[in-house]
Amino acid sequence: MFERSPPWEQMDVSGFSRSGYQTETYLDEGVVCREDVRLESRAEVDLRLQTAGSELEFDVRSSVRKECLTVSVCCIQHRQNNRLNGNPGQIMSRFSLFVPLVLIMCSTAPGQQPIASSNSDANWQIRWSVSDEFSGGEPDWKKWVKTLGLPETSSWNWNNGENIEITDGKAKITLRHSPQDGRFFSSGILKSYRTFKYGYFEARIRGVDWDESGACPAFWLYSGFDDKVGEGETIYCEIDVAELQQLDWFQGHQDDSKDIDLNLHCVVKQDGKRQWRRPKNFSKQQLKKWRAPWHPGKEFHIYGCEVNRDEIIWYVDGTEVSRKPNTNWHGAKHVAVSLGLRKPFVTFQNNRNIPVDPEKTAETKSRLSEFPVSMLVDYVRVWERKD
Repeated sequence: MFERSPPWEQMDVSGFSRSGYQTETYLDEGVVCREDVRLESRAEVDLRLQTAGSELEFDVRSSVRKECLTVSVCCIQHRQNNRLNGNPGQIMSRFSLFVPLVLIMCSTAPGQQPIASSNSDANWQIRWSVSDEFSGGEPDWKKWVKTLGLPETSSWNWNNGENIEITDGKAKITLRHSPQDGRFFSSGILKSYRTFKYGYFEARIRGVDWDESGACPAFWLYSGFDDKVGEGETIYCEIDVAELQQLDWFQGHQDDSKDIDLNLHCVVKQDGKRQWRRPKNFSKQQLKKWRAPWHPGKEFHIYGCEVNRDEIIWYVDGTEVSRKPNTNWHGAKHVAVSLGLRKPFVTFQNNRNIPVDPEKTAETKSRLSEFPVSMLVDYVRVWERKD
């Protein structure tokens, strides 16, 4: 019917209720529009109006998705002699007849609010442009960056095409031995296109089923670098919602697999240069170690973080486990879930991880048989305050 696949243009929905489509937005000549309406439903309903000649055809499709809360109302204009056949007012009125039938198909589902927040009366609005239930057959690369613009790492390569897949409604991120370009491992990262200064960020994750160090499942938020800021201002900021199974050392003690890091990192301009502020050097302001009563690689748990202008608050399974003043973490931040490499497969020198050739030491060589190793992500959800 269409000469080519038309582009979508996101438009604001000024009104939508169970009584029908309520907006005064009309189709003008040459316009293709899509209305995405988020409701409490377990179905994604795609109501498509197609115009061809003087005929108007409706195609109503529905497909059940795991905890999906989306109703998509799509209106496609077919160009014929650069004219829209049919009266826009009639088109909109016909929409109002069909939408109530669509809503009958929908049922209430969880996920519309964070499982916990600092203010129980807060009005949170979920952002589906980054939130993901991983119910499709492959990653949604319209939400997540696949190749270009991934965070720089000096000790392993990102290969999302090979190392991220959707299986049983979950994102599976894999870390594997894959020597290339002077690095010896490759992994995957889900990095959002969208950025957020503030909000509530939540993911349900199962880590790596290891008791030894070497792999670190992480849920984190990070900004870009802005060297144009003034003296004393923040060039870069990073919030670790949860770094699992690092088995890190601090004050003469080594963590084990149940210790979870909830840390803050930033770069501040000092004397015109970048100064890194790491958690161990600013432990009161930026470091928190929380010990879980369970192994994070053997079962799923929910890791959440509320970021507002005044504070950063961490939650595990809906229980607050830490809070810090928000002094430097106001920048626009990407949402990321990744599986990183840790000791003994890297060493930390000069403020970065350095790759270790696993064939060169007896310890690392003996453990190569443990790869590939994977983490699972059941969902990622992001909210912003409406009030």
